[in-house]
Amino acid sequence: MINFWKDSTLLLLLILFSSLKIKAFDTKYSAEAAELIETHSCANFDVPATVENASCGYVTVPEFHDRATKTSFKLAFIRLKSTGNNSDSTPLIMEQGGPGASSFHRVRHFTPEGILLPLQKQRDILLIEQRGAYYSRPYLQCDRAEFPSICKERLEGEGINLDAFNMVQHAHDIALVTQTLGYDRFNYYGTSYASQLALYLLRQYPQRLRTIILDATIATDSDIGFYQLESFSRALRNIFAACDRDRFCQQNYPNLEQELTHLLEKLERDPLSISISIEGEEKEHYYFLNGQTFAFFLRDFLYDAHQYAPQLPRLIYDLNREDFTLFKNIYRQRLKEAFPLANGMRFATICAAPNPPIPSLNLKPTLLLLQRITIISGTLVDFCSFYPVTPLANSVYEPIRSDIPSLILHGEYDPITPLPYGEYVAHFLSKAYIFEYPGLGHGVLEQGNCPIIMALEFLDRPQQSPDRTCIAKMGQWGVWENVLSPNSELNERKP
Repeated sequence: MINFWKDSTLLLLLILFSSLKIKAFDTKYSAEAAELIETHSCANFDVPATVENASCGYVTVPEFHDRATKTSFKLAFIRLKSTGNNSDSTPLIMEQGGPGASSFHRVRHFTPEGILLPLQKQRDILLIEQRGAYYSRPYLQCDRAEFPSICKERLEGEGINLDAFNMVQHAHDIALVTQTLGYDRFNYYGTSYASQLALYLLRQYPQRLRTIILDATIATDSDIGFYQLESFSRALRNIFAACDRDRFCQQNYPNLEQELTHLLEKLERDPLSISISIEGEEKEHYYFLNGQTFAFFLRDFLYDAHQYAPQLPRLIYDLNREDFTLFKNIYRQRLKEAFPLANGMRFATICAAPNPPIPSLNLKPTLLLLQRITIISGTLVDFCSFYPVTPLANSVYEPIRSDIPSLILHGEYDPITPLPYGEYVAHFLSKAYIFEYPGLGHGVLEQGNCPIIMALEFLDRPQQSPDRTCIAKMGQWGVWENVLSPNSELNERKP
């Protein structure tokens, strides 16, 4: 989930996605430029005190891995030494997407009750903050009110060469930091954009990679911006079908597709400005709600479908009846969950490869109710004219072929990178195991126990497909009555 929740203006600005690529480079300067590890208290990186065996710090990396310059960057890391008695010697690198999201945000899942803790029992975990992201130095942020071109001018005025923030450099950074910390071989897990990063590592460092896990997969030659409405439509179709199959949902919220169509049309005719009070803040938030912004709101909260998709039927019905309680409470909850997004790094990484090919992914056409939605259907060409950087060579778009064991994971309600993306990538990976999980959204490893179970099995025995039995036991909802009942916490009336 990315930080779209400060105001609706930002929602409209940060809506673009890209497929970002890499090509081979000589890394002779990398080993010379790497310095000794600089250790710091993990409290400086907001690591919860209950996380066991954590050590933190920075590794210095060169500005460019293909040539020497006087500039270097400090990449922050969190190392979680294994808590198991018989842990594996090859660590698991876990990277976040965006691009521009903080990989450190998932450290909260390694607390005693955290969903990712079983992974630490199996092996060391390494979180590397990519160059330009929140905890690394420099941190490339654009202010909320800054237009991209103004932000670019400011960063360049501070001496930042934005050509250094692209997929080529990110991939070399991961390999260098890992080696500096003493790991020759490693397993790699990446969500969304960071799944692309896995593929570039696969091209650059096949001898270093033991396995890769791609979660919400994006290919090196796929522009996810091109299929945004088709992907969103797929998620909605799956939700409509799930509601129709569920007795409680079908009885209480029938004709869900027609209800959503009516709501979008109504909001386009009569848009609203909704005031939302936030605990601890004197100034109220205002959300401009029309058909466009509500569709974007809806698409964004489906990233965390395990938590929010079951609330969709009631949300649609409530808004059609001008009851904004649930909408406001979801908005408040999303604000609490938001984390910093390094937009300056994000824009530079996207615009280094703005025009990837468009392979056919066999997605169904856009739903009729979404065909007038424009704010989530833009391409990157116009956007990158406001944030120009030196483009990478066209060779970065070439698909990566490999026989390294690969686990590909997708959520059934993922509104931006659905299963067809993973199926396309799997075509080029001879040892790929691909699975879709019911009821989950974008980045399934943090949304359910079944993906964790299967990832652990895969990491133990990567030469064979993990047992998929737990998928059949997941069900699709199982929480309708608890989430949608009047006593649900999110349905409590607040100002």
